[in-house]
Amino acid sequence: MKIFLLYKKQRQTFFSILVVVFFFLGCDAWSGLDLIITFDQADGLKPKAPLMMKEVKIGEVSEVELNEQQKIVAKIEVLPKYRKMITMGTTFVLSHDGILGTGDTYIDVIPPPKPGEPIASDTIIKGTSKMSYWIQKGGKILKSSMKNLTGLNKRLIKELDAYAESPEGQDLQKSLEELLDKSQKLGEDSYKLYREQVKPVIKKKADAFLDHLERSGKKEQLKKLKKDLEKLLE
Repeated sequence: MKIFLLYKKQRQTFFSILVVVFFFLGCDAWSGLDLIITFDQADGLKPKAPLMMKEVKIGEVSEVELNEQQKIVAKIEVLPKYRKMITMGTTFVLSHDGILGTGDTYIDVIPPPKPGEPIASDTIIKGTSKMSYWIQKGGKILKSSMKNLTGLNKRLIKELDAYAESPEGQDLQKSLEELLDKSQKLGEDSYKLYREQVKPVIKKKADAFLDHLERSGKKEQLKKLKKDLEKLLE
């Protein structure tokens, strides 16, 4: 009987210690992750809106309110099993369902290229809109490739000197020179202008020039030039 009581007491002590340990550790392995995301506009965001990562729901919005700085404050809850996926560098993008972006509002959670340090609960993170995210992403892509673009343009312009007798070649060369000049001034906010206005003009003139080369029977000799043009217009 004494042995049984001793065993029972030891077991109770063991479980009591476990409870204390879990309390001080915050039970991270079993709890979710609560974060505070701020946005400039609510854009229809409401409590219970889902948090989506790669089209999988990983949590939801618990509260949406306006703070003293007139910023939208969204409190979110990440499910326990996805907690470790949310690291420093994760981006929270206000998005909408539907092809036209007119459906229900949700938060798209975009992980960084390489996982960062873990994020502590109640961390305040600045979110962004879908448009701002893509403009910024496009700007970074453009900025990172600007050196290659400049070098490629210079080489193309020089190569086109050999075909100055062609009106198509002259027209394309002029457009590339203009692009070279503009590329020095393009910033993150100019990516949309480059993509929608500058690039289509270059492509149209490049197609006309390549058609001219094909008709002239010089296509085989200019594979490298064609490859460079295609790379420029990726």
